[in-house]
Amino acid sequence: MKGDRSRPAGLLVAALLCFAVAVVAFGGLILRTDYAGRAIFGAAWGALGVVWLGKYFFGGRNSRDAEAEDREA
Repeated sequence: MKGDRSRPAGLLVAALLCFAVAVVAFGGLILRTDYAGRAIFGAAWGALGVVWLGKYFFGGRNSRDAEAEDREA
């Protein structure tokens, strides 16, 4: 059995950066007078952060890779 693969830290940093931009947008530092624009901008960055987090936690191996590694072990 091979050792556990380390997850790339860049994905986690990208997710945290996206969430930070979303918080800044929802807080009103970006598009201060445009409430609809703030909501859209913040939601888009928040969704992108969720995608990066999903890639960080679940995107490391697909089922074929896992099966092939299990057969090799």
